[in-house]
Amino acid sequence: MTTHDQDERRAAQPDGGGSPAVTGPGNTAVFTYVDPRTGEETYLTRVSGPGLPHVEYQAWADLRAADVPASNVVAVHTDLSPSSLPGGYTLNALRAGFPSAALSSSHPYGGDPAERAEGVAALTERVASMAQLAGQAPPPRPHRVPLPSPTASAPTLPAELPGTLPVQRYGTELLASVALPDAARAALASPGLPADVRFFFTADRPESPPRGGLFVDAATHLRELGAELSPAAADILSAHTRIGTDGQYVITVQQEAGSVWAANPTTGSGRYVNASVAAFAHCLTTLATTRELMVGMNPYEAGSTVADLQARLIALDPTCFDDAGNWWSVIIEQMWHGLF
Repeated sequence: MTTHDQDERRAAQPDGGGSPAVTGPGNTAVFTYVDPRTGEETYLTRVSGPGLPHVEYQAWADLRAADVPASNVVAVHTDLSPSSLPGGYTLNALRAGFPSAALSSSHPYGGDPAERAEGVAALTERVASMAQLAGQAPPPRPHRVPLPSPTASAPTLPAELPGTLPVQRYGTELLASVALPDAARAALASPGLPADVRFFFTADRPESPPRGGLFVDAATHLRELGAELSPAAADILSAHTRIGTDGQYVITVQQEAGSVWAANPTTGSGRYVNASVAAFAHCLTTLATTRELMVGMNPYEAGSTVADLQARLIALDPTCFDDAGNWWSVIIEQMWHGLF
């Protein structure tokens, strides 16, 4: 797979210059809904926090806990517009979960890295102005630390995944006939894949296989879902084996190279993820364990942690940030913006 959803190029990143790493302003969501108990219009506001889900998911969870039907939500307003980006695909989630709600936002967040940076910069200025008007100290200015230089060769990865995340491993007999390189089949057997990293990845399971079957080629799977693929997309995707989903896109392995991709279930276009199944598993585990530690951090602590995370990811897979449109590039970008 060689196409991206947008022709994205890496946005210019500021020189470190000794300034501390600081995450951005994050996001705020205001859900307007009709309280089923009183019939009155009510508001629910949620704000971003390190290690937390996107604000849209925070509010959604609280509404479910309060037994508010999705049909009672009449409007959703966010500081930054919902997006179709990995890590939650908030625009897709809102449209599917609250089809009757009016969606609005104060600043754009989507399209490409430059547009997203403009939206975050405008929000940063607005937050600073509001703090000044309220006689409060403004929050720290965001500062994104540039990516470290990748190593020339792929590292030797540990045989086991660190931490205590549940792991999905596949039996060698099950993998024997799968159209994948030996290294990919070996990695699926051991160390395996993180079974479920919420909002980022869910591994396919033998007991509940996806449409088309376990380890189906991506073209067959997407046709089973009703996708109308172009001949070119179908040809590319027929050489990709599905291993899971990131909640919206299909996560696949290229059958010759063994690289990992995220395929759009509607168009078949995709984002590059990792050079190998093993690198994907280790990067996912690193993301999950890091986000658990980030809850409650201030912007300086979160910035230092994201800087460390991106260095650890590039050490695990020197290719993961090769392009601004890569799956990992977009996830780290959102973390620098303070979104989750």
